[in-house]
Amino acid sequence: METVVFAENRSAHVTPGVIVPRFGAGCVCCGAVTSRIQPYDPSTDRIHCEAIEVPVCGDCRGHAMLTPTGIILPASALLIGAIIGGLGVHRDAAIMIAIGAALVVAGLAWIAVTTVRARRWRRAGHHPGLTMSVETGRCVLNTTNVALANELIANNPFARRRPGSGGRGQVPQARVVSPTAAPDPDALTPEEKARLLAEALGQRPPGASNRQRPR
Repeated sequence: METVVFAENRSAHVTPGVIVPRFGAGCVCCGAVTSRIQPYDPSTDRIHCEAIEVPVCGDCRGHAMLTPTGIILPASALLIGAIIGGLGVHRDAAIMIAIGAALVVAGLAWIAVTTVRARRWRRAGHHPGLTMSVETGRCVLNTTNVALANELIANNPFARRRPGSGGRGQVPQARVVSPTAAPDPDALTPEEKARLLAEALGQRPPGASNRQRPR
């Protein structure tokens, strides 16, 4: 996961307002050039921010960005279901146990379906689930799209990659190990062929020293 922070490098003062990212013309999910803009509201209960315009093509409009609702609803279903089910067990109320179990199952199913869909989109070259959040004087963006993170850092003067991000979830490049080439039998001299044969049979090669190995 790539984490990009948009904020001024300041020490003794805090600049009012939130520095938001400026995107290019490529879809944040698949990279296709698009003129379509989709708003994203990163506001919280403590900090208000105007909706950020994000380029999202029509094919990615349903999965490019992960809204707070998409995170809160399944988590709330799990929490409320666990509470109702626990109270039902404590009071020996079968209806409450059934309701709680249904909510827990629904929450788990929601998460499972979302995970499967995200994997399918990633296999197709997409990067679903972009998130943004605002803090005092800065905006934090999270994405699995490395190319998008590099573009934002290059085009935004106040953007920087958060130290330690980009490690988990990234697929390392394949390492190609070249095996040692075997000697060509036709290119060996008779003496070299005799030495290799003696080494293969565990014998002392001709002309080798009779010095004993140190103990």
